[in-house]
Amino acid sequence: MAAKKKAAKGNGKKVNKSEFVRSHPNLEPAQIVEKAKAAGIDLPVSYVYNVRGNEKTRAKKAGKGTKGKSPLSQHVDHIRALRGVILHVGIDQAKAMMDQIVTDLMI
Repeated sequence: MAAKKKAAKGNGKKVNKSEFVRSHPNLEPAQIVEKAKAAGIDLPVSYVYNVRGNEKTRAKKAGKGTKGKSPLSQHVDHIRALRGVILHVGIDQAKAMMDQIVTDLMI
């Protein structure tokens, strides 16, 4: 049989343990456990360390941001776009366009 979960003490509201830990950023883990026990929340010291560790990891990931595409992937994107244009206008028209570009570059 599955174990039954204990009902939360107090007014029957569910308590978010992680939020409780985050709401006390300046306290030591042992102090947070004491406050939680006084509030009727059962959590071990290791839980406090886990929540704080996860917060640091999230902060690092958020700070990195996105780097943009590498030159190789940009090159591949340009080739795909060129192929799309060639298929759209036709090979003969694309050759004429390229000839015009070459002529313009030589002037």
